[in-house]
Amino acid sequence: AVSSSYFSKIAIPLKGQSPEPFAETRIEEYWNWRAVADKSKDPNLGHVYRARLAYPEVELKPRESMTYQVLTFHGPKERQLLASLGHHTDEVLNLGYFAPIARYLILYLYWLKSVTGVWGVAIILLTVTIRTALFPLSLSQIKSSVAMRKLKPEMDALNEKYKDDAAQRGLAIQELWRKNKVTNPVLGCLPMLLQMPVWWALYTSLQTAV
Repeated sequence: AVSSSYFSKIAIPLKGQSPEPFAETRIEEYWNWRAVADKSKDPNLGHVYRARLAYPEVELKPRESMTYQVLTFHGPKERQLLASLGHHTDEVLNLGYFAPIARYLILYLYWLKSVTGVWGVAIILLTVTIRTALFPLSLSQIKSSVAMRKLKPEMDALNEKYKDDAAQRGLAIQELWRKNKVTNPVLGCLPMLLQMPVWWALYTSLQTAV
């Protein structure tokens, strides 16, 4: 397949053929070489992307023939249309590393669109839903940040007191955190990291939803 943001051209060899074809891709520079000798000075310099199915060479005997069957698609990267073709053609919609999460988000987004009738409202509701669902993970970080702000004067005092002894300063700060039941700021970032796959999946799903 060769795809742009919204359209794709796909060639699919139908099964049961022998020998089976393999895919070849090629990228060619495109510029007006007749008018512009130096391609870097052509404002329309670009690239042409090509892909094709290449069949191995086969020797045919007299009066012998061979038939190749290829299913082709030229059109928009519309999810339901691609899925109806079969042959995993919807894989031209690149959902990234977190595709399983993105697929569920897209199904939910489509349902919201069917209820509201407006894409903008559906996207807002999807974002609010995800934010609400992930709020428990954010809550621990919020509490930790509030506690750290309260302890800032004491931490400043310890930094000043042990400014020449990094090891003792670290132990004193750890003890201060322990007494006040404050989570290590590094560990406090863990909930945010756990949210990243969901937010990245949301980004890729919105890119390919419509």
